[in-house]
Amino acid sequence: MRRIAVPLPLYCFLILLAVAGPVQTQTYELPPCTRAEFRTIFDQIAENQLEFGMTISSVDDLLDFARTRIENREDDPPDAPLCADAFAYQRLIAELTGDFIGRTALELGDVPAVENPYRLHLESDQERIEDLAARMLNIDRSKAPPPSERSTSKCARDQLIELEDMLAEFLTLLGADPAETIPAIDALLRWRDEHISQAPMCSAGIELVLLLSAVATDAAAMHALATVAPDEEHPYESPLAENEDRLREWRTQLEERRARYSAESSTTYAALPACSLTELADAYDKLMPEYTDLLQRGRQTTSASDLQGYSEAYIDYRRTNLAHLPACAEAFAAAWEVRQLLGDLISGAAQDMLATPASDDPFSDRLEEGSEQAARMIDSMASQLEDAGGALGATVVETAAACNRAELLLLGAYLLPEFRDFGEAALSTVNSDGVFKLTDRSLYFRDMLWRELPRCAEAIELGLVMRRVAADFIAMLWLEAADLPVDEIPQLQAVIEDMTWLLVRAEEIDAGSAAAVSSGKTYYISAGRGANIRACGSTDCAIVTTLPNGQKIDVADDSGAWYQVNLPNNQVGYIASFLVSNSPPTS
Repeated sequence: MRRIAVPLPLYCFLILLAVAGPVQTQTYELPPCTRAEFRTIFDQIAENQLEFGMTISSVDDLLDFARTRIENREDDPPDAPLCADAFAYQRLIAELTGDFIGRTALELGDVPAVENPYRLHLESDQERIEDLAARMLNIDRSKAPPPSERSTSKCARDQLIELEDMLAEFLTLLGADPAETIPAIDALLRWRDEHISQAPMCSAGIELVLLLSAVATDAAAMHALATVAPDEEHPYESPLAENEDRLREWRTQLEERRARYSAESSTTYAALPACSLTELADAYDKLMPEYTDLLQRGRQTTSASDLQGYSEAYIDYRRTNLAHLPACAEAFAAAWEVRQLLGDLISGAAQDMLATPASDDPFSDRLEEGSEQAARMIDSMASQLEDAGGALGATVVETAAACNRAELLLLGAYLLPEFRDFGEAALSTVNSDGVFKLTDRSLYFRDMLWRELPRCAEAIELGLVMRRVAADFIAMLWLEAADLPVDEIPQLQAVIEDMTWLLVRAEEIDAGSAAAVSSGKTYYISAGRGANIRACGSTDCAIVTTLPNGQKIDVADDSGAWYQVNLPNNQVGYIASFLVSNSPPTS
């Protein structure tokens, strides 16, 4: 597949949003190590350069070397400081040890260098060590915080989802029965190098990342050792089994944390009101019968020209009908499902024309499920209207309630950065594998947007446009792959218009969010032992952080028994009102 020749204006908009968007996402990088810590780590790097330069010429020697290294790490686990250089070094040394063992095992088994995954995909041990050392030498340590002042950020909801998805994917890979050893090793090394560096560095992520890296490395090394010593008792079997159990425990913990976050945040963000009968009637009239006609037409497309005509009709339908639905729950949900289904029919039909194998087609099951879901929603509307017998009454509300500060922060600090990440991924898509990955990313983003989008005016306004761009961009790629000339793809102009609007509107919302952040009142912690800041207004909610007595805090809302507190990095917390005062406590 060629890279789609998107005209320069669209790339400019995507670059602006991805690289210099109006709202900056929060980062969770570890702080640099102090100069003293760095010197210690650098000395250890020099020692390891000698170790990985050694030569092992027999299987027995290699097994002895592996046993010794595993015993050493179990008897004396690293007590590394919580800083970036130490984390990078700890991970690299663990990987280098396992990779050295695995690579040597395959070489002793006479696997050619051109087939050895360790040779094909990884730099030499010396190059990897030198690269780390060079990066460390270029870090400014003048502002490195001392160990006593370091802390890790609590994982946000989106980060827990990311960690849980990463862990689930790895456990699936780890549990697969390897038909061939070399491809199994290759898959583990590729997964490690593509995913580990992208994991969020929040409190839960740091420990999990090291564990995932160790298990991927050990599993690959064990496969390699099995090629030269199939009947031996391998030193990796026991630690791997233990670590797999730890990973499953982690998965359970992440699922529980994610569920707790959802429960704690459920009271923070507004929901759309249920539709009145008048609003149901208005929504139904705007959805039908054009929806049924478009659905049938989309399922019958067999050529690029058919898809072009269908795309034009769908874009017109969403502009004239879907854009003017009432702002109520049932109408919003039905329209969201209808947009998903009618838009993805384009990409699905293009893949059918390209004879994409069913196992690689991400749309087939989704289209079937989406069609059933949309039908249920629309049938439910019709049933309610039939039961009402024409007695409607209420007026139609076309605008949702304005977003509060917390909802604006969620939009600016989480959802818009996720959209920029999608834009960056779109810019780097150059072949058919990249299009499949971008398609999966678009589907993931849209599913996440449905779950997380606050149902308030500004969020709905931006969310619908972000959803539309994420779907239309994928449709463009698949239409181009189906040989529709780029200048005849209807979605192209729609995406350019949406991106133009989005850049302007996001800046306006960001300005409003910044004003809201700066409008808080100053209070002071007045509890002798300090006070807990919680995720919501109840002692049943999780503790976000603990602040010392006398700490100044910025309170956004002091109208109830629990005050809403503005925390650093666009976070929101709650504190019991009796734990604060208007003036600092006297000593």
